[in-house]
Amino acid sequence: MESASKAIGDRHPQTVSHPEQALERTSPGHARSALPRPSTTAPSAERSSSLWQRFRSSRPQLLHLVAFFAAYVLGCGFANVLAIVPGITVSIWPPGGVFMATLILTSPYSWSWWIISGCLAEMFAQLVWFHSPLPAGLLIFVGNALCASAGAMLLSSATGRPVRLETLQQVLAFVILGAGVAPLASATVGSATLAWFGVKSQTFASVWPLFWIGD
Repeated sequence: MESASKAIGDRHPQTVSHPEQALERTSPGHARSALPRPSTTAPSAERSSSLWQRFRSSRPQLLHLVAFFAAYVLGCGFANVLAIVPGITVSIWPPGGVFMATLILTSPYSWSWWIISGCLAEMFAQLVWFHSPLPAGLLIFVGNALCASAGAMLLSSATGRPVRLETLQQVLAFVILGAGVAPLASATVGSATLAWFGVKSQTFASVWPLFWIGD
């Protein structure tokens, strides 16, 4: 009996001593399927999709966008009437206040929609009243958007959200940050643009103070 069992073990050494190897040889497909599969969706595609969904979900009501567009255009027309300084295109700029107030009162996630609506209003006003070259008008709007965005962010960081003008500290923050510091961006970009494109032969040094005061 002992010699017979040894003979049987000699005939099948792999089956008795290495059962795992036999399992791998007989079912390789099951072993591969147990391994984790890499994700087929790129992280950049998921990120861009989430950003696009957030952009769409933050869209304000169409009526509000149209009202903002109309207020911006009317403000540009009013600014054209108030251009009382000889040789200067605009001396007072009411759309700047409309733009900054809108960003202060709305969610930062919706700012891109207001900026797009303001850009369309600015280009319309440039064609109707100011007749500046299209690149110049676009750069001037970039300065206006920087002014409104900077003012809204500075005021929100100083007073918190929602912004209230109920205390002396809040009013001073609005005057200093919103009306004083933020227009530095629009005055610098706008004056440089007018001087670069030679709009009515205006120079940077002569336009910048009036641009800042008007904003």
